[in-house]
Amino acid sequence: MTHPVQQPRFRPSRLPEGIVLVEWAPRIRFTDEDAAAVMSYVRGLDARPLPMLVRPQGMLTISRGALDAFAGTRWVSAMAVTGRSLIDGFLLGIYHEVYRPRFPVRHFDEESRAIRWLRAQDR
Repeated sequence: MTHPVQQPRFRPSRLPEGIVLVEWAPRIRFTDEDAAAVMSYVRGLDARPLPMLVRPQGMLTISRGALDAFAGTRWVSAMAVTGRSLIDGFLLGIYHEVYRPRFPVRHFDEESRAIRWLRAQDR
């Protein structure tokens, strides 16, 4: 019997600009545990908060605990979420109003614009 290969739920990495990139698996249901793992990764990179670029890739859901964990973290200085879906930008606006993250959060259609914005926030 063969078992399917488990794909990672997300892939964190650090871009040369010092930006943390988190690419979620397509159509993920992002959990509290996923958020804790991302924050643990970011915390291990630097003693100061870092800018974060998120590629949600058609995320299906995100838990309330994960939303709260991201909003309350002291390890992120700014967050840019990329994607071409109009609903992503709308939901990000609601997230900002309800959870009031400690850092600026914006949605971008183009990753290059998101990276420029993150660089500007990190000065």
